[in-house]
Amino acid sequence: FPVTIRGQGNYKEGKGNGKFSYYHRNGQLASEQTYVNDLKEGKITNYYPDGKIASTYEIKANKYNGPYEEFHANGKTSEKGTYKNGFNVTELTTYFTDGTLKNSTKLDDNGKENGSSTLYDIDGKKYTEIQYVSGDIKSVTFFDKNGNSKVISEKKGKKLNYQILYPTGELNVEGKFEDGLRTGLWLYYDRYGNKFKQENIVTGK
Repeated sequence: FPVTIRGQGNYKEGKGNGKFSYYHRNGQLASEQTYVNDLKEGKITNYYPDGKIASTYEIKANKYNGPYEEFHANGKTSEKGTYKNGFNVTELTTYFTDGTLKNSTKLDDNGKENGSSTLYDIDGKKYTEIQYVSGDIKSVTFFDKNGNSKVISEKKGKKLNYQILYPTGELNVEGKFEDGLRTGLWLYYDRYGNKFKQENIVTGK
């Protein structure tokens, strides 16, 4: 959002208490939050400059707790999930601007991926499934448009040669993991096979 230019709320003994409201440059409400002894508490609602809801969160003692939802500018959901003590837990889902499911990822109570993370194309078809255990990638499976599957990355010992393909099968990303950390040369390609980015990652630095 554009930077808000003003806010209003109540203070008691120098600490924020009660509802605080913040505004966009055009005067539209940008955010409503509640404070208790200077700590955010309760529901937070953020707005786009045109007045549409951008996101809603639940806060307890200044930490995200409970369900949240974020929205595209057209009003459709862009992301939703659940927080517990500041960590995204249970399941995180994201959506394309038309509301079609884009990604669904299982999470543990520490906010780490645990189980499957599934990627979908705009046509609604699954094209990638990544299997995690406590944030560590174990395998990557690609699905073609006919639903046929192929394991394209699988952890062996401490090492994983990682690949992600575009929904139509072209190589998108390739690199290596060791002990769950990215390392070495990572390459990124566009849909036409042209390399547009590379990184040389030194683990631990």
